[in-house]
Amino acid sequence: MRRVPVKELGAFCDRPQPLAALYLLERRDPTQHGTTIDMTPVSRAEALVALIRHCFATQLLSALTHQRRRAALLVPLVQRVPVRRLVYPAGFEYLPRVRQSILDDLKTVS
Repeated sequence: MRRVPVKELGAFCDRPQPLAALYLLERRDPTQHGTTIDMTPVSRAEALVALIRHCFATQLLSALTHQRRRAALLVPLVQRVPVRRLVYPAGFEYLPRVRQSILDDLKTVS
């Protein structure tokens, strides 16, 4: 089990909060792909596949019954929460722009 000392990183909310959007992150080498930040909507089907693929211990729990249970939890999520693909350049110097892109996008989510 790993623990992150949240107090050292900043504030922590101990109450449930609504989830406005999910972002599938794709970091790219700016020398090969440029420095543009691209955000595009992801279909529900593609979002479901991506979330299942990124679930903890997917390979260990790949038995059909586990996949069905996982899908049963994730299907309502992708039906209610918009999912976006966020392609951004690698490098700390780009993080303020990436952050602003996410904040701007969240203003459009209803």
